[in-house]
Amino acid sequence: MTFYALGLNHKHAAIEKTEAFALSEEAQCAVYDELILSEGAEVVLLSTCNRTEAYLYGREPDVRRVRAALATAADASWPEDSSFLRKNEAAIRHVLRVTAGLESMVLGDQQILAQVKDAYQRAVDAGPVHSLMHRLLHTAFRAAQRVSSETTLSPGAASVSPAAREVAR
Repeated sequence: MTFYALGLNHKHAAIEKTEAFALSEEAQCAVYDELILSEGAEVVLLSTCNRTEAYLYGREPDVRRVRAALATAADASWPEDSSFLRKNEAAIRHVLRVTAGLESMVLGDQQILAQVKDAYQRAVDAGPVHSLMHRLLHTAFRAAQRVSSETTLSPGAASVSPAAREVAR
């Protein structure tokens, strides 16, 4: 099996695409309910205003199933041209960077950690999380807390809204 990070975010897709694929908590839960993955596969879905991503430990057919499920939930075709797919080390690095706010519109965005924690809890509640994803996400949480406390990335704006207000001033 392979670790994957796939989805849409503000770096790869126009805002119209990220907004079209932004899924409510209920829609994410419905994806978990409908998604049938290979035995032993694990997945966490993260959907915010700037990204809809899946962190998957599985096989290539699982990637296709996740893309199809996200497209169905968004009632749109999967945008191959503006989505991304990372594998193994690159995928793990992506999860760590997202959780630490290093892939956010505002570098060091503090809201993303809470959003990833919420997404992880939804996945745990839905059932497709086992030992590998538990270890990865808890490592990401610890890394994000270290980035926050040991660097100067987050003393300013915590997210896009406060950053916009600061620029306006």
